Amino acid sequence: MLDIQVCLHLQVGFIGLGQMGSRMARNLMHGGHDLLVYDSSSARLREFCKDTGAASASSPSGMAAEAGAGRSHHYSVSTSMNL
Repeated sequence: MLDIQVCLHLQVGFIGLGQMGSRMARNLMHGGHDLLVYDSSSARLREFCKDTGAASASSPSGMAAEAGAGRSHHYSVSTSMNL
């Protein structure tokens, strides 16, 4: 049986904060989820974290290590191959 309480609040690792990714990440935060985010643009990453209160990761691999192996989910929205 699925535990509904677990599904209501997730720790989400999110890569890519461009036009589409930033909107998706904001929607996840508005849904009550904790976000750990990364973007290849350090300026965009700083601005997003300042505006939303999301935590930032230093790299995609750092994000995976910081998020841990618990109930975390990782998403990537990127048109760049520079990850």
